[in-house]
Amino acid sequence: FSNGASMTFRAGVESSDLISAIAPVSGYLFVDHPKPSKAIYLLLIAGDKDPINPLDGGVITNFFFNTKPQSKLPMVNSVKKWLPLIDLTEAAKKTRVIKGAKEFAYGPNKQ
Repeated sequence: FSNGASMTFRAGVESSDLISAIAPVSGYLFVDHPKPSKAIYLLLIAGDKDPINPLDGGVITNFFFNTKPQSKLPMVNSVKKWLPLIDLTEAAKKTRVIKGAKEFAYGPNKQ
């Protein structure tokens, strides 16, 4: 999770000619202006109680490394940045709750 998720996002951008989907777990898309050569579908897996990568951002304390509190960007920003890459907008968002877990889905796309 975290660093591996960011690497997965980057692989989706830089290797889009080789893969058709990515599934990062609890991490961020740090590429400023992602431009994959083709649409790459995304499944982002994250928990709303994640103390290190909060969905809505905020101040966290990294208890693994005993660091000072730091501000984290909302993880949902990564999804919002990815949507135009697959020809979708926030208007395509669908939400449902399954056994207490929230699912956010976007689609169908226009391809």
